[in-house]
Amino acid sequence: MLDPLTSRPIFTLARRAHQLPFRASPGPQAGCAVRAAAALVVAALGFAAPTHADVVTDWNALALQAVRTTGAAPPPTARNLAMLHTAMYNAVAGVNGSSLYGGFAPATQQALAQAAAAQAARDVLVAAYPSQAATFNSALASQLAALPAGAQRDAGVAYGSQAAAHILSLRASDGSSAPVTYTPSSDPGRWQPTGPLSTPLFQAYATTTPWGMTTCDQFRPAAPPSLASPEYAQALQQVRTLGSATSSVRTAEQTQIANLWAAGGGTVTPPGMWNQIAQHTISARPQIDLLQSARAFALLNMALADAAVCAWDAKAHYDFWRPVTALQGIEPGWQPLLTTPQFQSYTSGHSTFSAAGAAVLAGFFGTDNIPFSVTNDNGTVVRWFNSFSGAAAEAGMSRIYGGIHFNVDDFAGRASGGALGSYVYGNYLVPAPGAAAALLLAGGLLARRRR
Repeated sequence: MLDPLTSRPIFTLARRAHQLPFRASPGPQAGCAVRAAAALVVAALGFAAPTHADVVTDWNALALQAVRTTGAAPPPTARNLAMLHTAMYNAVAGVNGSSLYGGFAPATQQALAQAAAAQAARDVLVAAYPSQAATFNSALASQLAALPAGAQRDAGVAYGSQAAAHILSLRASDGSSAPVTYTPSSDPGRWQPTGPLSTPLFQAYATTTPWGMTTCDQFRPAAPPSLASPEYAQALQQVRTLGSATSSVRTAEQTQIANLWAAGGGTVTPPGMWNQIAQHTISARPQIDLLQSARAFALLNMALADAAVCAWDAKAHYDFWRPVTALQGIEPGWQPLLTTPQFQSYTSGHSTFSAAGAAVLAGFFGTDNIPFSVTNDNGTVVRWFNSFSGAAAEAGMSRIYGGIHFNVDDFAGRASGGALGSYVYGNYLVPAPGAAAALLLAGGLLARRRR
């Protein structure tokens, strides 16, 4: 498959100077180098169809609003959304007799899945965003009041609480908030502070227990190209011209792309953007039932949370400098279009998140070719896509337009993220053969309907 912006292959596992020999990592999730143990509005468009909501999409929307309100960053957002959706999936799947995540036990009595999912969501989100507890409590009360009172609703509430407690317990010691020791270096190519912080942010995610990967470095790419290589020289010149704050080469559309996908503080962040894409593509398809919806969001967010681990593993391991550091050494006044994040460049978190999300959604729908659009909050900018991978490609390239990443960060991030997403989708929460076949048929019919 070719990158629509660069005409390079994407989701491939080999590339010159990035041979991506993903490290063989047999064994349980416990093995991470040091320790064991994601605002945009997206609409699924391309044909006129009614949309439907379910308890999963309702709570997904509430979670994304909490992300906006609290100004959460991408790695913690990905972790919180993974906790939310694996708890909801277990609550629904345990009632329905489907495969469960993380050793959770199935329900032992009849229970309402909607009640179980709502209670699980409320409990996880109160733990993750305690300042928003009143909102979550009100939503739960409304949803439970709409369900028939009785023993099955009560059993669902109890089972949902167990599902939430199980996931919160699993992640309580995952290392995401562990103290980190960082040793700075002034060597060329090594990360230098780009703001007031002397230690790069979110380094603990490099050794956080994965959700689906066997180890944190399972999809670690090969090293970035040598500073003396032609590939690095090309990447440096590209970001120098395209990513400058005063660029005369970058087009208005490219500037728009950079700003649309920036997704900084006060937005849903990149992991949240892929949740919105999922929410609206799933909501446009009423044949997707509650269990299928819960499964899609659980797999998506397991992959997005692992994308944070994967990207920060590479960032911490290679400690590669940002374009602004490299370029100000040869052009002191150079500034990027976007503010440079205060952590290492290689690989791109946006690229890794986006490729992982695209791979899971393509797997879920049985096709990559699902049309949709991405729109900014005030509705002034709309970007249309014919595929999930096309959106991932643009998200990755947006960081070069913004002047904050090299293209090698993007290429490696998307290769790792795509492989990660495919791995998670293929190895977890596998549905019964009949359900899988029905969903693939529905995805294929809808994709053909849009051509």
